[in-house]
Amino acid sequence: DDVDIEVSAKVQNGHLTAIAAGRDLDKADVAIDADKQHLALSGTGLYAGIPAKFKGLMDFRPGRPRDVSQGIEVVADTDTDALRKAGFDPIGIVAGPVSGTLVWNKLNNGEASIDIAADLAKSTLNIAPLAWSKPPGTAATGKARLVLAGDRIARIDGLQADGPGFSFRSAVDFPQGRGPELRIDKLSFGTTAVSGLVRFPSNAPIQIDLAGSSIDLEAKLS
Repeated sequence: DDVDIEVSAKVQNGHLTAIAAGRDLDKADVAIDADKQHLALSGTGLYAGIPAKFKGLMDFRPGRPRDVSQGIEVVADTDTDALRKAGFDPIGIVAGPVSGTLVWNKLNNGEASIDIAADLAKSTLNIAPLAWSKPPGTAATGKARLVLAGDRIARIDGLQADGPGFSFRSAVDFPQGRGPELRIDKLSFGTTAVSGLVRFPSNAPIQIDLAGSSIDLEAKLS
């Protein structure tokens, strides 16, 4: 006959390797509950050196191909200096405090993804090529889903940002043998409203193909 197994445990000052997005969790205080069907954990620690809260689940049941077999959520309040040290580069657009959530999921069919959501209300944003900026204290958000192929990012879906007078919707593909391609579904700021495609060839200049009702260059040229 099957024997029911249930385990509850607490770990203090622990270490978990590659808990999400390949980053480790150190100095972790973890509560663990497990039985034959699942393992759940939650707690606090230093995720890639950043103080964070986390919770995770492993589902041992067979399930359907697109059911989640493993998942981890990490929530943190940090700043861009700490993000750079952890290997998350905000590419010079964001500066200052950032609140964010990172969710890593792996499906039974082997597919995996990372969902990132950031609250940028306390941040300074500056997109120099568009002559658009936002001071701290005004609402702004950013989101993205990274679809993984092994340890490689296969594509980025749902890449979006919203701020005062600014809205951006896009996706990024990484075609084999070519540079990344940024598909802009919507870019609006000021009186500009465009969509299009930006290619980043490996050995050639950036190629930009935009179309829209208007392009406002007044701030850029002034």
